[in-house]
Amino acid sequence: MGLADVASAIARLEPVHFHKSMVSHNDRRRWQDVYHLPHGSLIIYVKFIDDTLTEFLLLSFKEK
Repeated sequence: MGLADVASAIARLEPVHFHKSMVSHNDRRRWQDVYHLPHGSLIIYVKFIDDTLTEFLLLSFKEK
């Protein structure tokens, strides 16, 4: 997937795709949100963390 494809997939995220919240392994005070996004025949694992500069930072975008 190219950058435009990744951006398009992220734009399609909905609350129904939310899987869980978890603490960061490096800093137990920071929370990460995990989503499972259907994409064709695949499920994409998407993980974000809150970021003071951009609101959210994409940590992971990969096939589940």
